[in-house]
Amino acid sequence: MTMPKVLIPSGIQARKRFGQHFLVRRSILETIAERAGLDADATVVEIGAGTGNLTRELSRRAGKVYALEFDRDLAEGLREELEGSNVEVIQADALQFDFSSLKPERGAFKIVGNLPFNISVPLIFRLIEHPGLCPELLLMVQKEVADRITAAPGGKSYGVLAVLCQMLADTEVVLRVAPSAFRPAPKVHSALVRFRRLDQTRYPVPDWGFFKLVVKAGLGQRRKIVANALKGSPLLDLPPETIVRALSQAGIEPTRRAQTLTLAEFSELARILFRERSANHA
Repeated sequence: MTMPKVLIPSGIQARKRFGQHFLVRRSILETIAERAGLDADATVVEIGAGTGNLTRELSRRAGKVYALEFDRDLAEGLREELEGSNVEVIQADALQFDFSSLKPERGAFKIVGNLPFNISVPLIFRLIEHPGLCPELLLMVQKEVADRITAAPGGKSYGVLAVLCQMLADTEVVLRVAPSAFRPAPKVHSALVRFRRLDQTRYPVPDWGFFKLVVKAGLGQRRKIVANALKGSPLLDLPPETIVRALSQAGIEPTRRAQTLTLAEFSELARILFRERSANHA
């Protein structure tokens, strides 16, 4: 039996260059809005409003909805349709938009969105690294990206995305979605991921920018042993003996694969390397 769908207005065509796949299955739209945990006092920022299918569900449950849409034609159509409602449509690029310019009427924002496939990873980094932006995000992404976000050390999907996201937030997949829920149907499955932002990094980090360099250096070539990955990376530019000494002090065998390191081990390694670098530059 075919599940009920929400129709896309006539004349609307998804634009491949924008990575658009409109979510049309009503049951999925309702589930996303319900999982957002909204009430009349809630302020929601929706990213990728598209044809407004999810926007309308959020509007029924929240006090205020800011709906961001990059596509000018879609934004203008949605603005006309929802004029006078609790939805404010903003035509903007989410990768460039100043989210701090929006002020919640009460409490904090929640961010919800069906992210365009072509910008999902850089946008996730931008949202989750934004200090004090919001405590919770609920984002639809490709299943492959969801697997990378929630991966455990040693797993085939474990990499930079997992370490950085999990260092800043609790992450979980709350819903898996088949291609048939979208128009046009993508070639891959999707998943809804919840991020609950931590008040501070999960483990101590002396400098976030440097921590990211260590993680990217270590996991840039995940199959390499960690000593060679770090020594061969231009990101760190540290003497080989410094790398070896830091691994020893962190209790990490230099012959381990970088993809087996836990968040705590990356934290400790970054702390020691940061101290060594600071001493060398003193």
